[in-house]
Amino acid sequence: MSHGRRSRASRILRERAAIWSALAKTISQRNAELKAEPGANTQSNSETSANRRSHTRELLLDRNLRLKKLGEESAELIAACAMEM
Repeated sequence: MSHGRRSRASRILRERAAIWSALAKTISQRNAELKAEPGANTQSNSETSANRRSHTRELLLDRNLRLKKLGEESAELIAACAMEM
């Protein structure tokens, strides 16, 4: 690999690392905010649409839903990588 390609690849990796870091920070902040809310751990199916929880909130509260989402996203990443080859 030439120096130019290595330099570009290194830059791309740094950019992606920054994106993942920002995402991790956002998720951590949302999780802390959620835990600080009174009654945050109670799940109610009778919520009105005005009080409906965000998908992020649902993922933070429900481990099984979170694992399912991770599996779906991982499958999409694998498929995208396979198409690139």
